[in-house]
Amino acid sequence: MRDTRTLASAATCQFSSVGPLEPKGQVSSRIVALPDADQTPEMLAGLMPGGDAWAMRLAESSCAVIIPALIDRRCNWSGNPQITMTDQPHREWVW
Repeated sequence: MRDTRTLASAATCQFSSVGPLEPKGQVSSRIVALPDADQTPEMLAGLMPGGDAWAMRLAESSCAVIIPALIDRRCNWSGNPQITMTDQPHREWVW
């Protein structure tokens, strides 16, 4: 994980555990960074392994960045283990 405290900061917001990423200086643009469905906002911000931290690099380059949390494609919580489980992805379960 990268130490970016000198260039940008991260805060929490209602729809994600990470965001908005704010530059330390003046904001030149505002960006909504959409992760892949299997990536978490923390991965895009470089706060967890598995991502390339491109959203944090944007924040370090004077952009304000918001990263929404998307519903993943896994099915490990689809169903009730005491009744029956399904292979229906989380996305379809929400619909």
